[in-house]
Amino acid sequence: MAYQIEEIMQQARGIRNNNPGNIKLSNTAWQGKVPNAQNTDGTFEQFHDMAHGIRAVYRLLITYANKHKLRTVDEIIDRWAPSGENSETARANYKRFVIDQAKTEIMATPANLQDFAAGIMAFENGLNQYTTFVKPFEAQAAQISNLQDLEPYEQKKKICL
Repeated sequence: MAYQIEEIMQQARGIRNNNPGNIKLSNTAWQGKVPNAQNTDGTFEQFHDMAHGIRAVYRLLITYANKHKLRTVDEIIDRWAPSGENSETARANYKRFVIDQAKTEIMATPANLQDFAAGIMAFENGLNQYTTFVKPFEAQAAQISNLQDLEPYEQKKKICL
């Protein structure tokens, strides 16, 4: 098992980029982001370390909830993995996998958010389960105690994510 995880970690693009959510390259000022001019991937964001990449996944999901009012797995995956970029079969597999991982369809609590984010990161990197590479970073990366403590999108958009 340890060998399989090590092999996946060496091969998976999201792991190599410290971007386990495979967040697309943009002008967003993510904390810990490798500047676009130094990005060697060209398609996906790169982060200096895994904790910042995981944090970006959480922040993006929180933005989806706060700004775009997306709450269900279907709504979020439709935006995360849009139909124009992914086959319907791939999207259906993605939704089924994440629901199985998250054990819920709605991001209603911090635990649900963590499970949902873990499902996305596992699927994006070809893992069958929420593996130990994510576990040590989740609390540090998320920096949340409950969803009610999160700032509304309008208040935080002036600061770096």
